[in-house]
Amino acid sequence: MRGIPSCQTKMVMGYKCGEDILFTEEDLEEVKRRIANDFAFIGLTEESKATYELFQAMFGVQHLPSPLPYAMMYRKNSASSIELVGNLTRQLRNLGWTDPFDESLYEEAQRIFYSRCVLYNV
Repeated sequence: MRGIPSCQTKMVMGYKCGEDILFTEEDLEEVKRRIANDFAFIGLTEESKATYELFQAMFGVQHLPSPLPYAMMYRKNSASSIELVGNLTRQLRNLGWTDPFDESLYEEAQRIFYSRCVLYNV
């Protein structure tokens, strides 16, 4: 794929975001395997508080600086950011654009994150 589409998938596979790569379903399965088995931690920006708590629970880390000032900055801008991203995404989808590799990768990251939250009582 040319340019920015599948940027996250490319980076997990060791490529630069802008490289021209043609991915296969086998590549997608490898990306999912890597984030499930090779990444020590997965957090989600939109779940900053749970990400912070999960990190503490998984690694037994105490007394980390509170992420709340940073989370609050993110949340203050989140409504307009979400609206902007939503509008852009709708426009791209209306033009027929999709990013199945990054979308599938993100769904797997969410699955891992939320299952670890349950496992660690976060």
